[in-house]
Amino acid sequence: MISVTHDISGPVERYLQANPHIRFRKRVNILPENGPGGDSIKFAAEAVSYANAVKDIADNLRYGDNIKNFHLFFDCPLSLAIFIGHRLTACNRIQTYEFLDAEHDKDLYGLSWGSIGKTDTQETVPSNAGITSVINEIVDLQQSGKDKVEIFISYSHVDDKFRQELVKHLKSRERKGLILCWYDRMIEAEWEPEIKRHLESSKIILLLVSVDFINSDYCWDVEMKRAMERHDNGEAIVIPVILRDCDWKDAPFAKLLAIPTDGKPINKWDDRDSAFLDVAMYIRRKIEKMVNPS
Repeated sequence: MISVTHDISGPVERYLQANPHIRFRKRVNILPENGPGGDSIKFAAEAVSYANAVKDIADNLRYGDNIKNFHLFFDCPLSLAIFIGHRLTACNRIQTYEFLDAEHDKDLYGLSWGSIGKTDTQETVPSNAGITSVINEIVDLQQSGKDKVEIFISYSHVDDKFRQELVKHLKSRERKGLILCWYDRMIEAEWEPEIKRHLESSKIILLLVSVDFINSDYCWDVEMKRAMERHDNGEAIVIPVILRDCDWKDAPFAKLLAIPTDGKPINKWDDRDSAFLDVAMYIRRKIEKMVNPS
């Protein structure tokens, strides 16, 4: 619930009670720092901060709770709703509803609220024609962007904490719509076909190397093997990321440049953030060269 000008948690709850076929795993009411009100967000910096807060909560639900479908209930200026839409391009499906109050029709951020969903009262049955179409158009456009590079992350679940940290360090690229990181925690359907589909569609494949990666039959015999085939055929770039000490020097990927710098395992760095930054910057250079080969 995007409660900017009013706290709409009450009306939304009553709407959901009147529509018992609509069920949610979790409900979150996101308020501005100053609380809801007509002047709760006055400046661009506050709008950016609020939109980023919405994005962070959506990311936690998506990656932490494996929630892929989002229903957003809005009571905020249309321009801010569209801005939030830009932040939510990683969500698979977005359905939005408006709770707009005619008494608070004022120009903010250079755009008028317009007449979408307005009635004489605040508490209404939500409509979903206006903001939904605009935000979904933004999402569809950015998700289908030609410059977005899909990155497949192959790793052992024993090393999931390393995978989480790496994804965090790549987040700035993802928020700009330049990359899309994919790993098996994002599986929605049958696991093996989906893994193989993304293994084929990704332009960059990261192998998070450790003794557990080498010990995993699926990582080694399926993901790594196919990744090297695609690399050798010029269809994808394979990058070994050394997480922990192990005997990998005779592996098929040993001919490739391993990162971090000099193939020093991440767990041997005094500062883990520096190690992950080293990895992220190398991946960034690869992406820039891929997008702008000249």
